Amino acid sequence: MVLKPKQITTPIGQSHWCALNPDSPDTKFGSKWYVDLLVPKKDMKEFVSNVESYLDEARNQFGKDKKVNPLPIKEHFDEDGNKTDFLVIKCKLVAEGQRKDGSLYQNKLVLFDCDTKPFTPEGTIGMGTKMRVSINMVAYDVQGVGVTFKIKSAQIIDVNYYDGASASDFDAVEGNTSNGDTSEDFKEEGEGVSTTFDF
Repeated sequence: MVLKPKQITTPIGQSHWCALNPDSPDTKFGSKWYVDLLVPKKDMKEFVSNVESYLDEARNQFGKDKKVNPLPIKEHFDEDGNKTDFLVIKCKLVAEGQRKDGSLYQNKLVLFDCDTKPFTPEGTIGMGTKMRVSINMVAYDVQGVGVTFKIKSAQIIDVNYYDGASASDFDAVEGNTSNGDTSEDFKEEGEGVSTTFDF
């Protein structure tokens, strides 16, 4: 039985390197959206535990004796090369590609605001944007067994644009820009235990 992708939501963090505007994926190395999400280690225990459990499922399917590739969760280092109190979650979504049968496909990146309503950015989303990401964990068996994080959607909580504009420049006011749609991807989760990282 093929191991299916599994949805999981990251803790709230801040974007580092990112390309998250739905209408303009990064095209330097193929066409894709991505974000390196910085999350405090103290908030990562349950997330890491769930990822490790999914990796164990992948190893059971592909073979316990195969090489295990590193998770797309990395230690964060400061400018002096010292470990910080953050971990980096590396997420991506290919914008378009070709299936094995030769047919083409396109993916769509969906963003939500802090009220889980559809969000349309008014500039280029940049570093320091407060967010969390709904991802699909996808297992693979290519030069070793591993897990990749495929972006499903992202909740933009406090946006920071590259031009310096920010939603925090304004207070909330009454208006008609909300359509009432909400997302089920972003719900609070309980606590868990992890043994991989030094928390």
